[in-house]
Formats: sequence, C-alpha cells, structure tokens
Amino acid sequence: MHNFTSNDLLTYLTNESDSVQDDAITTWLASDESLKNEVESMQQTLDDLSTFSVIPNDRIMDTIMAALRYEKNAHAV
Repeated sequence: MHNFTSNDLLTYLTNESDSVQDDAITTWLASDESLKNEVESMQQTLDDLSTFSVIPNDRIMDTIMAALRYEKNAHAV
C-alpha cells in the first residue's frame, strides 16, 4: 500500500493530481477510515479558507494612506 503525503492529498482535493494518483487515493480512501477522516478534515479546512476574508486594521490603513500622500507630495515638490 502506498503512503501518501499531506501534499498528495491536497493535490487530490484541489483536482491537481493525475488520474493514476486519483485512482490510488480513491481506492485507499475506500479502505482506510482514518485516511478518509483526514481528507474530510482537509476538505473542511479548504472550504473554510474559501470563505475567509481579511479586514485591515483602520490604524494600519491610515498609516499606509498617510505614507502614500507624503510620497505623492514629496514627488510633486
């Protein structure tokens, strides 16, 4: 039996693996409950990441905008 790495499973979940590897992982998933649980957990993480959003801190954005305004004014002079 082949031991797949987490990277192998990730490429499987993101449809980036080849058909031979897909078939081997699918076969292994059917016979290994522990692997199936791991893949389901990885899939849930991928699903969570697809809905994750980052909201910048207002203070940091103000600092960036001030630096950009300063830079623009420095070049205009």
